[in-house]
Amino acid sequence: MKGTSGLPPGDLGAASPLPGDSRGASARVTRRRVWGLLAPLRGRILLAVLAGSGAAVSTIGLIAASGLLISRAALRPAVADLMVLIGVVRLLAIGRGSLRYLERLASHDAALRSLGGMRVWFYERLEPLAPGSLGAERSGDLLGRFAGDVDSLQSVVVRGVVPLTVAAVTTAASLVLAWLILPTGAAALSVLALAAGALVPSVCRRLESVQERHLAVHRGHLSAEVADFLDGAPEIVANGREACWLDRLERAEVALELAERRAAWRGGVREGLGLLVWGLAPVAMLLVGIPAVRSGRLPGVELGALVLLGWATLELLRSVPPALDSLRTDLRTLQRLFAVADRPAPVADPAAPLPAPQPGPVEAAGLRVRYGAGLPLALDGLDFRVEPGTRVAVVGRSGAGKTTLALALLRFAGIDSGTLALDGHDVAAYTQEDVRNIVGLLAQEAHIFNTTVGGNIRLARPAATDEEVMDACERAGLAPWLAILPAGLDTRVGSGGALVSGGEAQRIALARALLAGRPILVLDEPTANLDPETGRQVIDGLLAATRDETVILITHDLAAAARADEIFVIEAGRVGEHGTHEALLALGGSYARMWRLPA
Repeated sequence: MKGTSGLPPGDLGAASPLPGDSRGASARVTRRRVWGLLAPLRGRILLAVLAGSGAAVSTIGLIAASGLLISRAALRPAVADLMVLIGVVRLLAIGRGSLRYLERLASHDAALRSLGGMRVWFYERLEPLAPGSLGAERSGDLLGRFAGDVDSLQSVVVRGVVPLTVAAVTTAASLVLAWLILPTGAAALSVLALAAGALVPSVCRRLESVQERHLAVHRGHLSAEVADFLDGAPEIVANGREACWLDRLERAEVALELAERRAAWRGGVREGLGLLVWGLAPVAMLLVGIPAVRSGRLPGVELGALVLLGWATLELLRSVPPALDSLRTDLRTLQRLFAVADRPAPVADPAAPLPAPQPGPVEAAGLRVRYGAGLPLALDGLDFRVEPGTRVAVVGRSGAGKTTLALALLRFAGIDSGTLALDGHDVAAYTQEDVRNIVGLLAQEAHIFNTTVGGNIRLARPAATDEEVMDACERAGLAPWLAILPAGLDTRVGSGGALVSGGEAQRIALARALLAGRPILVLDEPTANLDPETGRQVIDGLLAATRDETVILITHDLAAAARADEIFVIEAGRVGEHGTHEALLALGGSYARMWRLPA
């Protein structure tokens, strides 16, 4: 799939799944990847750095010039002798405000652009992983990474790169100015700057705990626990497990609180050390400045400027330790994001794909599929053929491989060996998009979004007119129900379809699949979780609505399967028997035994 985010592809190295343990080469790889992602915004970031440096230099110059102005004014010279200094102070004051505004504008513009691009970049890497490579992930944790961890990229710009670069440039300018005033003052200021910009962050980093390094992991774990609790609240309450779950939530919260408390404690130490060095700045400048005044090496009126210059420079450097902390934390958080984005997709588009397939036969030969290296085969040598326009049913015990067949056909799962052909060519020879434009899926757990009935159905084709949506509803058997709703298609269905019945939710999903207009339709357990009467009505509507399509019905409902043109019985990942309902009953095999079981 081609990216649309404008960001470079994430092939700058793999990320570790444990960001809190990142050290050495792994941390360097993460930094390179982040700089690569920010590459399209370097111009804006450079503008922010230049404007921020100008604003900071103006601030320090303003304070130093004000000190010099006050000192000279104390000698009561003619006003004309002070006009140049007064003009400099005014110019620096105006420049400080203007440049600070420009810096904020440029840095936040870069940050917000990076955030938008990063969300698209991450989604483009998540989308090929679903559902095959994300099955083990908890939805709350993924949501936390998508909604929270992605924000770390803008923090890298606003709280990390820009302030650190500005501090470095401004400190260099301050040292040059201090050298011009008094070389020994510049030497003292360089020692203090080294302490504030390097020694204090180094001490604070040594105080960092393992729990603190795993802060993002703790946040993700708590988000996942809360999401699981909310999703499963009815079952938890029904089974009397509230106390157990509340205990789990409390443990997750305590772990996060401990990490945050340690981070706050270290932040207090950092702030205290920064204040100490900042407080030493005027003292150090006085200690080197007073002897210089007495010896005549420094004019007395310039002593105030030197002291205020050191004080203002160290005030600026107080932002370095928190900026380093923020940058380090954000890079760890982004490494956690890369750990998901770097997972190999279960399938990939071919380098030279064939043109989009036409509706034709679906054929498997020796098909073998497994969900990962070392895992058992879900399909083990499956052979079958479905002619265009026919309706076939795929039945078998749970775990036999029925749903795996659907995932392989839609290219959600990779093929280990054998072939699965569409229109005479292996599905792997087509792009995933082209295959899914021919093959539609009504999943067993089709998701109903928290929007309107029409909004859920239009997901298949957003540009569809109301007439086309209503036609799909009529084919799915939704029209009588919609007719009694005051809002019709604008009726909201709630989260996961909570405001509609199971049968209505299934029909909404069916209408969505029909609106997509795919010539081959895979229906995975369309009557699951429905009562027999509702299930029969859904199957009636389904068969009536798909007279022209090729239908592959995956089901445990043998009454529904009996209405298919042909039935395939899957046993241990392969076709055990196939034929019409009557032929399979006469055969007396697995299908006949399942048919005789009580409903």
